[in-house]
Amino acid sequence: MKKSWKYLILLVIPLAFLVYLRGDFAFPVRGDYSDLVISHLPNAEFLRRNLLDGELPLWSPLLFGGYPFAANPLSGLHYPPGWLALLFPLPLGFNLVTALHMILAGLGMYLFLRQNGLSDWPALTAGVVFQAMPKLMAHFAAGHLTLTYAVCLTPWVLWAEFKRIEHRGSMIWTIAPGIALALLALADIRWAPYAAILWLFYSLREFFRQRSSPKARKFIVWLGGAILQGLVVGVLTAPLWLPLLELVPLTTRAEMTAGERVGISLPAANLLGVFVPSMGSYAEWELYAGALPWLVLIFTLAVPDLRRRVWFWLAVLALSLAASLGEVVPGYAFISGLPGFSLLRVPARALFLCGFSFAVLTGYALEYLSQTKVEQKPEPVFFMVPFVAFPLLIAAGMGLYLGGYYEPFLWAGVALLFGFLAILAAEKRWLRVEISQCVFLLLIIIEMGGMDASIMTRKKPADVYGPFADLLQVVAPKSGDLYRVYSPSFSLPQYIAVQQNLDLVDGIDPMQLRSYVKLFSAASGIPIHSYSVTLPPFTGGDPQKDNAAYSPNAKLLGVLNTKYVLSAFPLSTAGLKWVQVVNGIQVYENSDYRERAWVESDSGGVRSVEILDYTANRVSLQAQGPGTLVLSDVVYPGWQARVDGQSTDIQPYQGALRSVRLNGGLHQIEFVFHPISVYLGWGLALTGWIMIGVLSLKQRRMNAGSRE
Repeated sequence: MKKSWKYLILLVIPLAFLVYLRGDFAFPVRGDYSDLVISHLPNAEFLRRNLLDGELPLWSPLLFGGYPFAANPLSGLHYPPGWLALLFPLPLGFNLVTALHMILAGLGMYLFLRQNGLSDWPALTAGVVFQAMPKLMAHFAAGHLTLTYAVCLTPWVLWAEFKRIEHRGSMIWTIAPGIALALLALADIRWAPYAAILWLFYSLREFFRQRSSPKARKFIVWLGGAILQGLVVGVLTAPLWLPLLELVPLTTRAEMTAGERVGISLPAANLLGVFVPSMGSYAEWELYAGALPWLVLIFTLAVPDLRRRVWFWLAVLALSLAASLGEVVPGYAFISGLPGFSLLRVPARALFLCGFSFAVLTGYALEYLSQTKVEQKPEPVFFMVPFVAFPLLIAAGMGLYLGGYYEPFLWAGVALLFGFLAILAAEKRWLRVEISQCVFLLLIIIEMGGMDASIMTRKKPADVYGPFADLLQVVAPKSGDLYRVYSPSFSLPQYIAVQQNLDLVDGIDPMQLRSYVKLFSAASGIPIHSYSVTLPPFTGGDPQKDNAAYSPNAKLLGVLNTKYVLSAFPLSTAGLKWVQVVNGIQVYENSDYRERAWVESDSGGVRSVEILDYTANRVSLQAQGPGTLVLSDVVYPGWQARVDGQSTDIQPYQGALRSVRLNGGLHQIEFVFHPISVYLGWGLALTGWIMIGVLSLKQRRMNAGSRE
């Protein structure tokens, strides 16, 4: 196989992905919501707008009275490759960068397995299995954009570990796994603990595999190397984790109970999905890795020599599958409470490691089939027969007795049958090895392409943005206006609001400041008793009805700079004046509305404030004292205030907002966001990258000297 052509195989699925989506949004085939649209799109639009204005935003006023953008793992601020999407219209940019990461996923898996001794075809097939993993596409369709990026980088962490072992003594390769893991963490820190555990045990396995009788001193050296990788990761990801470390204790997420941490576990009943596809069910529970990977797993378990060779990956598969069950696994609740894991609330995401293992096992099994003629009794294919027959019989039974068939069983049965015949032909040498490998690869591409297409649907940007055009005619701010909108029914999504430079009282984000949530609960009238990524929470899962029984407090909403209230149901609240109905949405104007900033006199009167400048990181005001100047933005570490150029303390107002005391006279007031945690993180990361650059140059000179 010519080297110049082999990599093109890894482009087939990503190119098909791009041709299918082009400039459209991906949505789950059985869902109306996508986190890409809800969270990533407004963050990307906000970031792009501020970059074009010449400012790197560390703070965002979009939701919840403002929040630390630099500390938000979903901001996309800390992963520059993700910024490539901003060069194109969205969502085309998202689709292009995702396709690029899919290529990296396949290439990384290919290179990793080639380094482990596999030949081209098996390694390429494994690469396609991983890059086209249905779970990966299900999560992308659900809008888990940065998680998709991070998972795609996983093979490169293990590839870097292999290179570290191969190039002992090389300064730059010594820290390569740490660099790869850091980039993965910057893409999405939620995947980093899983990837780190996989790398750690893989490294430990390699340590023992290469030493028949490892001594304590050698183990201490290995342990020191592992700690070094941790330090590299810590330094390079400091711009993310230092601000996050400051933010988390102040949020409701830090108070998650054990039940909430394991709330999205894989139901045991869904284990059937390991060889019968769900055809677009809940992304977190997607388990199917393909018919051929399942059959080669059976083949691997049936062949003792192969089983011994890949025991590590069998263990990873089994343990990740067990971990995904979460709440039913003894001790999992305790593990989820450990530092670093206490914020991971979706045990089912361990299934990505399961899919990774399926890809690796597929490569090794196909390599074995190409190199070894199987002559054992009973033959490995014997154990596959029940799994091929079961879905076919179920599909036939449904067709005969119910007048139809259940599509997943028919799909599984047909795919398993073709996979079974391909393995049988390879095992019996009915086909030349090269042809068998081509057949395996073709089966994977066809099935994975079909599965991925069945998981997602697409929506035109006009269909996503269009339904809100009439509503925006009523509530969109005119030039210079600065106010917020509140909806108890999620009637104005944040991706629409950001287009109009309109800030929201409510919203969806996993990081919510406790102080704000308390004030919000009082203002909205909605009790909040447990963690929720939505504010307000929708306890019944239906935003159109769930909060209809609660009445907001117009005065407190006014304190939050709320001019309009939008609701899918009627509200009878003093202070809210009904305006009109727009496409089924009730529009109310708040009679108790206050501007973004005001001065409260000691006698209780309120005076207006002139807003001179209002950007992400800086607010400049002019106000007449005496009294208390209130800025209806949340108070948070890093915000500094100056009155007439003199620093002054910021005092919490209503427990959550910013205020400063003014003496008599006209004053210039400035609020500036200078987060020490962010600056310290930047300093550490910059130092780390400079040191890596110096080491690279030094290594290059040493290599050049040795060649001479």
